[in-house]
Amino acid sequence: MKSKLFRSAMDSACDGIVIADKEGNRLYFNPSFSKMFEWPLEQMTEKTKRNIFGDQQKANEMFSAVWSGKSWSGEMLMQSIKGKKFYALNNSNAIKDSKGNIIGIFGVYTDITEKKKAQSQLQKAYTDLQEMNKELETRVQERTKDLEQTIQKLEAEIARGKILSQENIYLNQQIRKELHFGFMVGTSAAFAKTLDQVKLVAHTNSTVLINGESGTGKELVARAIHESSDRKDRPLVKVNCASVPKELFESEFFGHVKGAFTGAFTDRVGRFQLANGGTLFLDEIGEMPLSLQSKFLRVLQEKQFERLGDPKTHNVDVRIIAATNKDLLCEVTKGNFRKDLYYRLSVFPIQIPPLRERKEDIVPLVKHFTDILAEDLKVKQPKISPAQMTKLQNYSWPGNIRELKNVVERALIISQNDALNFTLDKRDFSQFSHEDAKPQRPRDFHVDINNMTLQKYKLLEKEILLNALEKCQGKIYGSDGAAQYLQIPATTLTSKMRKFNISKKWQ
Repeated sequence: MKSKLFRSAMDSACDGIVIADKEGNRLYFNPSFSKMFEWPLEQMTEKTKRNIFGDQQKANEMFSAVWSGKSWSGEMLMQSIKGKKFYALNNSNAIKDSKGNIIGIFGVYTDITEKKKAQSQLQKAYTDLQEMNKELETRVQERTKDLEQTIQKLEAEIARGKILSQENIYLNQQIRKELHFGFMVGTSAAFAKTLDQVKLVAHTNSTVLINGESGTGKELVARAIHESSDRKDRPLVKVNCASVPKELFESEFFGHVKGAFTGAFTDRVGRFQLANGGTLFLDEIGEMPLSLQSKFLRVLQEKQFERLGDPKTHNVDVRIIAATNKDLLCEVTKGNFRKDLYYRLSVFPIQIPPLRERKEDIVPLVKHFTDILAEDLKVKQPKISPAQMTKLQNYSWPGNIRELKNVVERALIISQNDALNFTLDKRDFSQFSHEDAKPQRPRDFHVDINNMTLQKYKLLEKEILLNALEKCQGKIYGSDGAAQYLQIPATTLTSKMRKFNISKKWQ
């Protein structure tokens, strides 16, 4: 009864069970073993040898353990009698008789093929996850590095912005300071009249036309109007009309988009757009080419413009202040300037008197120049004798306030003691009209080398360059050019002109 029950239990087992004698003859295997190894039950006791091990080395290891009386358990690669490979968990034990002699082997096989597949899939998923994680870490590191670089750039830009903000504050302070650094200093009736005109028009949005000789301070008047207006916190944009090439006029004033013309590699914002909400100062308006004046007039009338290459119309709110040393009405008569543009610009004309007509302002101007320039040049406050001041008052000043400032600066540079000695151009300028007169510089300098500083040296060098350019009427190259006059290469001269910010249109 017990034997029958034991046999039924093994036949019903889910795992494959096999019993063999010591010679390897199969004595029994159950239905699960038969199915697992595709081995018909009717061949159970067949004496034919069958190799069911896919890994013979592992099989030898198992037999060695069992025949020595030990239990063995492990995963093995198996194969059915039809050659199908699969993995099984093998638990084998020796069968012993009553005397302890090994007489056979009892093996239990559990098919773990699905388990191995699941493990393999899990391992693959884990490996893939590791690769993904590694790739993600790499990307995170790269992105983090990019973000760090971006943050560094932003921090640098913020720092630069703070510096620029401070510089802007400083420059605005300097600009406001310069409003009294020349023309805006004086006590004469002519000065008072001009100042009253500035005060009258500053708080309006009216167009202003400033007329005056070179060196009288037209830009300072424009700045004074802007700084006293409701637009003072918006830009004051200056354009020298004489320096804008005809072919670049529209791009300069209205801007362009990338690809609008050959060489337009990026978008450009025009001066009108830069000055939006503020003031556009047009210096030397009389030099604007006649063919371009109509385009400019349209913007003044309609307050609209289009950038080159861009069909979109932009509205603009800009106050116009123009300046010239020409008689624009005369230019209109000659056909060099549009009549309608002239009347559009001269809503509120301001005529700046030349220095020769306000000689009572020379004393306060000289004192102001010496105070400011002595600080800039780091020299002692000088003394000015009455004779030297009379000398200045008796001079005709063809170069106006600009020339006066240069004379004071030169005297501070070459002064050998606390007393200033002003050197004036002694040539007769009566043959020239004051409109065409240019400030002249002395041809010889007496320099005290012992008291020479680097700052004085640089300013003296600049004076020498300006003197040569004036003597050669602005010409740089050739046998009658300034380079030949100074006996230096023309490239050296142009390099020094850039260094000292001397324009080729130096006069």
